Amino acid sequence: RYRITGNIQVKPFVTLRGDWQDPDTGNAYGTIILADVPSSEEDLPALFTLGGSGGVYGLTVYYPGQSESAVKPYPYTFYVPGEAGGLGYYMLPSITNCTVINGYKGITTPAGTAVHEMLTVENLKGTFLYAAANVYNQADVGTWKTIRISNDYWANAGAGLRPAYRPTLDAYTRANATGLILGDLEWGQFADIQISDVNIGVRIVEGRRIQFAGSFYDLTVTNANVGFQVDAVDPRWG
Repeated sequence: RYRITGNIQVKPFVTLRGDWQDPDTGNAYGTIILADVPSSEEDLPALFTLGGSGGVYGLTVYYPGQSESAVKPYPYTFYVPGEAGGLGYYMLPSITNCTVINGYKGITTPAGTAVHEMLTVENLKGTFLYAAANVYNQADVGTWKTIRISNDYWANAGAGLRPAYRPTLDAYTRANATGLILGDLEWGQFADIQISDVNIGVRIVEGRRIQFAGSFYDLTVTNANVGFQVDAVDPRWG
């Protein structure tokens, strides 16, 4: 267990690696990050800022200050700054084999017009009170595979972490949470995605450079008020 009280910068060409247990097979978890950071309405600083050609692998993140009965906002857990981070931050960051037990905001990418390329998110599982991802400005193909967004992960928390009371948690996320918020991602590939217990499953929003240009395969949304909502689309690729 590692208590973190501020932002961790994972430099380019570096991977921060933990010992991960798939939460769908047990809840001992392996490496646990206790995110003891201040509550804030701000998006940044994130818990982890990721350089290119590296990233995070095998982490389970838990926010000890969070409560389903008095939800607090927190900055993003993972931030991909892309070219805004400087040399080495633009291309090929990855988030692999990670669990977020009781996150507020999960993954975000550059604001404004700063661009990133070829983000990989694979085996990301967790409960998110605002959104698992809110991402924009991807210049070329990103890959998202085996994503599980469900209140099960917090309601069934183990390893001494406090589980949420499921009815209260479900009521909150069904009114307030979105699974994935996706903006201008060029040719992003989304496969084996399961989302439940949210207000909106997937929301395609207005892009900052272009409009969303990605594809989905094997997407399942359950226990949501809206499964798939499209606010903006480019008629050239629909």
